[in-house]
Amino acid sequence: MKFHIVPIIIVICIFSSVITYGENKIKKGWSVTPFPSITYNSDQGLELGALLEFMDYGKGNIFPKYRHKLDIEGSWYTKGSMHFHTFYDSEYLIEGIRVTASASYKRSTMYPFM
Repeated sequence: MKFHIVPIIIVICIFSSVITYGENKIKKGWSVTPFPSITYNSDQGLELGALLEFMDYGKGNIFPKYRHKLDIEGSWYTKGSMHFHTFYDSEYLIEGIRVTASASYKRSTMYPFM
């Protein structure tokens, strides 16, 4: 009998979405969502990283919209490459204007060969 991880992950995702389907909780204030990342690539090696998402819902009167959203992502590879990315989005920073900003830094050990 072979053991496959992909069907187990699909079942877990479906089960967790069914459990949270009926919830209509109004979020207030800041919400922080961490998401770890571990992958392997034969060219770059093992990747270790994380994504943090910060969202401000204010007093909850505009939920499910948000007042401010900030994403911070960082990942490092064992063969020397790295990637950092930040993203900001808000309709409320400057009244009447939607502000979206993004910045990235990427260091790759493969650039000299391309």
